[in-house]
Amino acid sequence: MTKTSFGYKFIGALDIIQKGVLIISTATVLALLGTSIICRYVLHVNMYGLEELVQMAGYYLYFMGAGFSVRLGYEIKADMVDLFPVRQKVKDYIHAAANVISVILAFLFVYWGFLMIGWGVKVNPVTPGLRLPIMISYIGVEAGFVFGFIYTLINAYKFCKLLKCS
Repeated sequence: MTKTSFGYKFIGALDIIQKGVLIISTATVLALLGTSIICRYVLHVNMYGLEELVQMAGYYLYFMGAGFSVRLGYEIKADMVDLFPVRQKVKDYIHAAANVISVILAFLFVYWGFLMIGWGVKVNPVTPGLRLPIMISYIGVEAGFVFGFIYTLINAYKFCKLLKCS
């Protein structure tokens, strides 16, 4: 993939968006937790509903971080195929099957996330304290699922291309 290709620009745009959300959500969580600590232990004032905001920003931080870990190849794996003394071709087929299964599972997560958002639109749940729509959190979860799916698909394509099966 050349630096001028659509795929390269698309991945670059995804990286910028994802890193921006990660930076903003990290700063938000840190600022809100710092404010909570100062208010509670220094000023002896309870900030009602602050933990709801921390939780919402935490969803973005956690799920966007999970999607980004797939991009970097740092997702949790239990890959023991290379430990078995079998031919490389057999290992490659097993890795290819694992990539296909990963793509299918990532797609299912995206699908379930859209179902969750659809349910949220229909029911419109809110947080108990500040009465904020929980849909804000759902969007962060779904965004992480979508990024994870895109990167899983890209990784599977790269592996397939490496095996010369594309």
